[in-house]
Amino acid sequence: MKNKVYLKFLPFLLLYAIIFFLNLHHQLVDDEVRFWISASNITHGFYGDPSTDYGFLWNGPGYPIFIALFQFLKLPFNVPKAFNILFLFIAVIYVYKTLLYFLPNKRAYYIACAFGLFYPIFMVSLLKLEVEVFSIMLTSLFSYALFTFHFCNKKKYFWLASILLGYLILSKIFFAPVIIICLVSLVLFYIFSKHRSAFKSYIIMLFLGILFTFPYLAYTYSITGKVFYYSNAGGLSLYWMSTPYENETGDWLSFEHLPEGHFIKQNHKDFFNSIENLDPVEKDSALKKQAIENIRNHKVKYLKNIGYNIERLIIMMPTAFQTTKPSQHIIFFFPTIILFLLLVVSVSISLFKIKTLPPLIVLLMLLSIIYIGSVSLFSAVARYLHPIIPVLFIFISMVLAKPNKPIEK
Repeated sequence: MKNKVYLKFLPFLLLYAIIFFLNLHHQLVDDEVRFWISASNITHGFYGDPSTDYGFLWNGPGYPIFIALFQFLKLPFNVPKAFNILFLFIAVIYVYKTLLYFLPNKRAYYIACAFGLFYPIFMVSLLKLEVEVFSIMLTSLFSYALFTFHFCNKKKYFWLASILLGYLILSKIFFAPVIIICLVSLVLFYIFSKHRSAFKSYIIMLFLGILFTFPYLAYTYSITGKVFYYSNAGGLSLYWMSTPYENETGDWLSFEHLPEGHFIKQNHKDFFNSIENLDPVEKDSALKKQAIENIRNHKVKYLKNIGYNIERLIIMMPTAFQTTKPSQHIIFFFPTIILFLLLVVSVSISLFKIKTLPPLIVLLMLLSIIYIGSVSLFSAVARYLHPIIPVLFIFISMVLAKPNKPIEK
């Protein structure tokens, strides 16, 4: 990459560094602890720890592998955390380089700047030793490899896009069902479309991305006996989303850390006591079974919880322990609200002309709506939206920013 491209965005690197170091915490909190422990497991020759639910297969190994490099060198956790500055900087550059494939330079630059100044990302995810910023970088690199393959027909970028997609799945496990659903959807488009060659390439690319995760799936099978088992986190997330109680909103909670006597603890105490002695895989299965039963018996409440969940993705509320005013959340997440509105407009326009839509736009549209639709079905917080935001910016730009180059070759 030419140095002048980096120079264009150097102010973002400085901005991220200032924000990061002004808000630097010298202790690990919440999910940061889990990622640090997962990395430590890797340095000791194993990954899943069956003695704890959260430390078993709660997250994929992609990001812990990166952290493990620093643990091997006996460096403190703030060192790998500081790499978020570089990851987000790289993401901005490659969103820009992707936009250049179909937009004039000035327009691509302004949109990349809008992405780089999307402050919910750098005021939340940038500051944490969590997987979101790492995933944002991978999503941006995947998008660039995808577009380079499409516009330049360079086979090495086809393979690079597939590998990046696989590593993205291993880093943010939730992408696994998203890619699988997207793969099935593309097969349907392939059957009924005139652009079969392009759809075939994307189908193979997504399949290879899934194939890249098979060594990890072989490992999870060896310790769980279950086929295609990525994580044991889904059961608890779906369980909280399926809560039938009217005074709960479906947000994720740690039952063990709920205060004694809290109304939520009382609502779920009997069930959690009944599964307390199960191993992580059995507990995950029991939670899923109970969640499905809750959904079947309380369909309307589940739909309400989905509505609450979409609110949480946009403005991080409502939650069980809400302490701030809605106006504070709306101001902070105003860019996300605008992004969602633009996405709705873009998807509506695309669906209106779906029969003539270029396969590349179809792929990005599917990734966007399937990811958001899928994450809405499980307990989610606003940062769960962050990994897909590069794709949203690129897709919206393809539809609304008046491309100066034809998308379909």
